[in-house]
Amino acid sequence: MDTSSHPENPDLPLDDGDVRAIVRLLAEVATDQGPVNRKRERLMEGLCRMIEAQAWVWAAAPSQIPGQQPVYLYHQTGGLRPDQLPPYLMAVEHPESGEMTMPFILELEAGGGHLTRHRQQIVSDERFRGSSVGQLWEDAGLGPLILSFRPLERGAMSSVGIYRKLDQPAFTQRESKIAHILLSEVDWLHIEGLPVEESRSLPALSPRCRMVFSHLLHGRSRKQIAADLTLSVHTVNDYIKTLFSHFGVRSTPELLARFRVGDGRDTP
Repeated sequence: MDTSSHPENPDLPLDDGDVRAIVRLLAEVATDQGPVNRKRERLMEGLCRMIEAQAWVWAAAPSQIPGQQPVYLYHQTGGLRPDQLPPYLMAVEHPESGEMTMPFILELEAGGGHLTRHRQQIVSDERFRGSSVGQLWEDAGLGPLILSFRPLERGAMSSVGIYRKLDQPAFTQRESKIAHILLSEVDWLHIEGLPVEESRSLPALSPRCRMVFSHLLHGRSRKQIAADLTLSVHTVNDYIKTLFSHFGVRSTPELLARFRVGDGRDTP
């Protein structure tokens, strides 16, 4: 889409074409009779087309403490290749991610409502590119970023990350505004089906155990996880046994089903 007619003014209203596209996409998602995961996918794919993004992640965070390493339950993604997942997961779990997103989290808590920012509004290019976590993002082939968070009950968060490839231009304020309007107008998608309650005990697990869990949720095999994290398969198996015990399940499919489809009580 041509952005030349949209100067970088955060107060500038969107043009009629943008508004029509937003309303059309919201209507398509609202009338979709499929499961909630398909509705999220349809919304995000439509949004990515509108703002020329290549990848997205929609996640549930049981809690978020400013300045600390984030603890996310990865739930649904689009546009990420399998080889991008290991460095991506390591980047998000890196302690510097918590440090650099602290202003965003503090602003979110102060305002109490849905908040959307592109990366340059959260952390400067100089600090980001000079950090070790910035190298992980580069390894993942991801560059420009939009974060959009919605507070849920009891300190939980629904979080959306939208990404462009490493060599693509930064997101504009107009594109960030489009993302904010779309994501803030579907409050039900931030609640339905997200396994927030199931994930409340995640912070009690060790960081490495949570990392193994994140890789499992993304469909990585035990051998792949071992290679990703430079662990033996035996050690990965031990972490997975810990996860089984922690969540009271007996198999990997049972564990993944609990976090991908829930217990069925969210539908009639």
